[in-house]
Amino acid sequence: MNAKILIIIVGFVLISCSNRTDSKTVNSTQRRETVQTDKSKKTKEIYENEYYELEKKTEWFKNGLKRHNDLTRLPENFLGFYKKFVVDSVYQKENINFNELIGVIGDCEEITYLSYKDWEFIDWDFIKFFSKGSETEPIEEWNNTVYTSEDKVFFEFELKEVGVIYQLGFEKLDENWKLTLYFVNAC
Repeated sequence: MNAKILIIIVGFVLISCSNRTDSKTVNSTQRRETVQTDKSKKTKEIYENEYYELEKKTEWFKNGLKRHNDLTRLPENFLGFYKKFVVDSVYQKENINFNELIGVIGDCEEITYLSYKDWEFIDWDFIKFFSKGSETEPIEEWNNTVYTSEDKVFFEFELKEVGVIYQLGFEKLDENWKLTLYFVNAC
């Protein structure tokens, strides 16, 4: 009889130990999921924060500026700057205020934040595109707007059925035009 009781007690101990192991495994898995979730939350917060900064800067550009789609209203000295900006890579990089730049390229699965070290020359003739479109995207598909003052120029390119695709913001700092906002929605 004592042997039967001893077997029952050993059985309960073994069952109890196996339950503890399963419990530890579940808790470890839960901890891993929590850590992964926290990391993705931080990444999401960074993305959301950057987009918030982009929105603030966009609103700052638009605030108080004249909205139109007439490029003849650009500040006179802006056109000379622009012509050199889109053809000279050294001049372009020298005329980006990287301390103030909000540069974002949003892809469907990843977001790139632009800085001095990863800036690549943009030879896009955005003024020509503003008024004529391109071979693959005729101007009729776009609703382009420019906001201007004597010291700010902000371009917004909106694909009618999609939304805003490009934004470029320039400020006149120390008598020189500088790019301080560059957004591409590549999704």
